[in-house]
Amino acid sequence: MKERKLLNIIFLFAITLLGILHSTNSYAASAAQVINLWQGYNAVEFTISFDDEYDTHIVKITAPNDQTEEMESSGYESCVIKMTDCPPGDYKVEVSAEGDEDVKAEVTTTCYGPIVSTEGTSLYEISSKISGLKYYFVDGNLTINWDEENVNSLNIKVTNPENMQVLEDTTIKGGDYTVPIPESVDELEVYAVASSEAKIDGAGEKRTLKPVRSISADVEFPKEEITNRNDINFDLSCSEPVTVYVYDNDNQIYTNSYDSGEYVINILLSGVNNSINVYVEDENLNAVTYQYYVVKDVVAPTLTLSRKLDGVSVTEETIDVIGYVTGGAEKLLMNGIEIEFDSTTGRFAESVPLTIGANSVSVCAVDNAGNESTIISVITRTEGKEKNRFIGYLKFGGICLIVLVLIILIVKKSKSMQAQTKEQTSAETKKRKKK
Repeated sequence: MKERKLLNIIFLFAITLLGILHSTNSYAASAAQVINLWQGYNAVEFTISFDDEYDTHIVKITAPNDQTEEMESSGYESCVIKMTDCPPGDYKVEVSAEGDEDVKAEVTTTCYGPIVSTEGTSLYEISSKISGLKYYFVDGNLTINWDEENVNSLNIKVTNPENMQVLEDTTIKGGDYTVPIPESVDELEVYAVASSEAKIDGAGEKRTLKPVRSISADVEFPKEEITNRNDINFDLSCSEPVTVYVYDNDNQIYTNSYDSGEYVINILLSGVNNSINVYVEDENLNAVTYQYYVVKDVVAPTLTLSRKLDGVSVTEETIDVIGYVTGGAEKLLMNGIEIEFDSTTGRFAESVPLTIGANSVSVCAVDNAGNESTIISVITRTEGKEKNRFIGYLKFGGICLIVLVLIILIVKKSKSMQAQTKEQTSAETKKRKKK
């Protein structure tokens, strides 16, 4: 009898041990996923779909208030677990199966109202309005904004009612989303619903919109694509109030609001290469963007002469001005007149005529941004020695000739006076004799 009891005890122990081993090893493969409900619901259905090799799964869901539901799913591709009085927060979904292969499952939720308020004192029905939801158009494309703190993710469906073409049907997060709208589409039907309420009747919001592809404003940029200034001006004309946002290389550098009118807007350039985007927004948040690219170049070309000319004294009628220009010169001027230069080497050579005395010779290199490099040389041209000697001889000969002429004139006058004196003396002698 005692032996039979002992055998029974051993048998029960063995059965218990096998049960323990089975419970610890049967469901060795597992996976977990956290589902966040941003607000509370009367009831939530969790649908778990499987995509693995297992026929049997154990599913356990733990609510934020430690409420748990567990189900064994066998022979089905999915199972549904319903929980009631569900507070907001994280719901942990755990799936396990017997084996070594990975467990693969996808969890979706269906929520039922009314919503339990955070104070727990009142109930209110699910609202079809989405917190902070806004629709507007940027360059003709639909932009959607909403309050991400209150709506974690949003289901969006955009349709062309003319032909029922679906332009977008997606679930998005982030509080901001843009849907490209083809030019041929004249009207849109937009349906938006919080993802957590997607399966609730009456939830979400539907609107009919007409794409806005232009507003009553225009922007005109300078024609040049390179400048030597640290700033630029562009023109704004608008027939209604607008707000202007300016971005340089994706960094916002300017914003201001304007009434209808015409304005000149000045902005500083932040670097060498500047990709300017001007965002003009009307009072309905519709906007048009304008792009402009400009390079800031404040470095002048390099200009050198093969020899120094400033202060040089020459006797020649011309002088050769030879040098090099580098650093992106667009044109080269000599005394204000454009001259040619080698585009590869930058070499230039020009013969400049000189007059007697001081001659100013200016060489100026200009790049396409308007930066200038200038060299001014003062060159003195003097007369040659042989020419100076010849001129001296001419001057001496001229003086001698003048002296000779004066002598001749004096001699002639002296002889004339002597002749007159003789005639007078002869006449007086004749008069005496007659008496």
